[in-house]
This record gives sequence, C-alpha cells and structure tokens, in this order.
Amino acid sequence: MSVTLCDTIEDLKDATIPKVVWQKLEKKIGINYNTLRKFWVYKLHMQLFCPERIYLNDIKIKLIEYIYIKGISNNREIIWSKVARYFDGITTAFLCRIFSNLIQEASQKINTKKFLEIMDYLYKEKIQAIKDDVTDKFLPRLSYSNGKVEIIAEDLNENTDIE
Repeated sequence: MSVTLCDTIEDLKDATIPKVVWQKLEKKIGINYNTLRKFWVYKLHMQLFCPERIYLNDIKIKLIEYIYIKGISNNREIIWSKVARYFDGITTAFLCRIFSNLIQEASQKINTKKFLEIMDYLYKEKIQAIKDDVTDKFLPRLSYSNGKVEIIAEDLNENTDIE
C-alpha cells in the first residue's frame, strides 16, 4: 500500500495505476512491472473487488447477453467503461479481452466477419454451448485486511458436486 500512496485497498478499485508505481513494485519485489500490471488487470483486481464468485463462463454469458440485448451493431459502438458498470470489480481490459476472444472464435466457427451475424451466433448458440460445457475457470475471491490477504471462506467451501 505504501508504494501506491493509497490509504485503503478500496482506493485501488478501478484506479489507473501509473507506470512509475509498477516500476517501484518491480524493484521492491523483483518481478517485471509489466507482469505485475497484467496480473493486476486480469486477475487480482477481480479477486479483490468482485462481490460474487468469479467463473469465466458466467462472465462470458453475461457479456454476450449485455452486448446483444443493448442492440450494439458494431464493435466500435462498445464503450467498455459503460459495460464494466454491469460487472462490478472486473476491469475493462479483462472484459474487452474476453469479448475479443469470443468474437474471434465465433468468426472462425461461422466463417464471417459481420458483427451482427457473430452476435446472433453468440447469443443463440454459444451461450448454450457455454452452459453445457463441463469445465469452467474459477478465481477465488480475496480479502485484504491489516496487511494480510486471505481467500474468502465461502469460495473455499464451494460445492463441487456435479449433478
């Protein structure tokens, strides 16, 4: 916390952390600043600030539904800062990356680059395929208090039974 000059961990939620801070962290802990930044943007920020359990498939479905229902007809219409408001604790960079991967995969699958056709496929077919997928990626949520990081207990007690 001393490197960021923040009083509480909550001050870091959705904050833009300057390169100089990442470089100070690099010197302090010996990990490349770009690696640290990516870890923050794509994992740790979510783990600290998401109020719900973090499942990649749930995020994908919610993202597809949001873009489709909003009637967005072109990739350039997406304002990621607005989209992120519906994904508490998740960074815009993470959402953009996930969506880009979905678009690229769908484009190859249905052999088109037309955004509306891709969105139609994602909404009408891909969501069900994601729901039917037996595997999912999960990140445990973390809490930071008194200089200690702990895994949130309910994430440890996750019921992993498959029905």
